[in-house]
Amino acid sequence: MDFSENCNCKYGTEVQSAHFGSSKPQISLHTVIIYYKDHEDSSLKTMPCCSIANDIQHDPVAICVHLEPLMGEVKTLMPTIRYHFSERRHGKGAPDGIGGCLKRTADTLIGQGKDIHNFETFVNELNKNIRKIKIHAIDTTIISEIDKILPEDLATFKGTMKIHEVAWTNEKPSILQTRELSCLQCSPGESCLHYGLVGSEFGSFRSDISSIKGVALQLLENELNISTESDLIDKTKIEAISV
Repeated sequence: MDFSENCNCKYGTEVQSAHFGSSKPQISLHTVIIYYKDHEDSSLKTMPCCSIANDIQHDPVAICVHLEPLMGEVKTLMPTIRYHFSERRHGKGAPDGIGGCLKRTADTLIGQGKDIHNFETFVNELNKNIRKIKIHAIDTTIISEIDKILPEDLATFKGTMKIHEVAWTNEKPSILQTRELSCLQCSPGESCLHYGLVGSEFGSFRSDISSIKGVALQLLENELNISTESDLIDKTKIEAISV
């Protein structure tokens, strides 16, 4: 998963002053491709997704909001999740192809005379012309709401480049564990005896979880029609989430 390069809105036909002088809206694309095993025949499946927002903010809060609808999709496919990552490289991968496909489709429509001059038109045209990529329109008001309640004195830690797994569980919501390598033997919520980093458990954010969770739940209710918090938490147990 990664942010794609921002996309500029365009008109099919523009006067010279609009082409050179106007400031056109920019749209943010967050692309993800998920590989998973089918429960029936154990075959490998892919699910390409893209969340689209008219806010070009790319900080951790924005990433959290972009991932909310994706988590809803993932939970319908996999009741138990382990997510491992590597931050030591920056190269091209499958998610970059998703962003390229969406922007190329938009440019093709513009070349055919279609005006894609705002966020709503961009989303509608892509939904009509692309079938195999799940597209989610993001409510950007959630980004500002989380920004307001996010505390400024969150604990920081050294050694970001060493961390390749972050583990969390519903059973111990105030504990966030970090591991130097992905460990499939130690369960989330317990100290890893193999790759756990010294001093890597953080419990200072418990008082802020309820407020942030409330905003996230409201977003999920709008996107997934989930009625209660207990339904959201108990419906599917996610054992580990790495960010």
